[in-house]
Amino acid sequence: MTFTANGKGKNPGETRRWIFYHFKKSYNSLCSRIHQHFFGPGVGKKIEVARCQTLLTNRAEFQRIRKKVEEAENVVISQSLSKSTLNNSHSRPATTTCPIAKSFGAVERHQVDILIVRALFMNGIPFTVLRNPDFLVMLKGVNQDPKDYKPSSFDRTRTTLVDECQRELEKELTPVKDTWTTHGTSIVSDGWTNVKRQPLINVVASSSSGSMFMYAKDFTGQEKTGANIAEFLLESIEEVGFSNVLQVITDNVTNCKSAGKDIEKLHKDIF
Repeated sequence: MTFTANGKGKNPGETRRWIFYHFKKSYNSLCSRIHQHFFGPGVGKKIEVARCQTLLTNRAEFQRIRKKVEEAENVVISQSLSKSTLNNSHSRPATTTCPIAKSFGAVERHQVDILIVRALFMNGIPFTVLRNPDFLVMLKGVNQDPKDYKPSSFDRTRTTLVDECQRELEKELTPVKDTWTTHGTSIVSDGWTNVKRQPLINVVASSSSGSMFMYAKDFTGQEKTGANIAEFLLESIEEVGFSNVLQVITDNVTNCKSAGKDIEKLHKDIF
């Protein structure tokens, strides 16, 4: 941008003729119009001059020009600058609806999206984590944390924080466990193979108050016989309490049926 003629008044912010080479157009306007060209109109203001598309796509250039304008506002070289949207924080709501702010907000959010996706696939984290409500809670916590927050160290995370998190989860699951003795529960087990081709069997305790994942076991190098499956399921039954288990639900394959018979026989021997 270049001024092609001096202003008509004594105030540096009065009407002047200027040209912006990106548009190859010349304008005759107040400094406030130039301000609008770079930063958009204020809230509720009418668009009176075309906005700079270069600044909409070049964040660094936008910040450079914005810094110069803020410096000019601090010394109040013109009446128009003293009333600009950069200097007057009371002239707009806390959450701005300025189109240029929205545009840059979209650009910044997109860059954060790229960083998140990069972190996911660089660490082998499945994209399904984005559907997990705890992931959103984590992001909200990071956004609300003190400025310059940095994640905990590797050693502290895998020791102290893991133990503390486990205690918190156990407290949240206590109301579910308390209903096992009064309402009873079902032991639900299923076998599957993960992406690493590991043969797993998991156990879930399900009752009227909700379902709770207990644990999973990797059967790599171990045959899934009826006896082995029964032994695995008995561990969870003992943890829940034999008298609290209403039923055990598994696959209907031969080895699971055999495991069911072993558990049923042991249950009759105990009671």
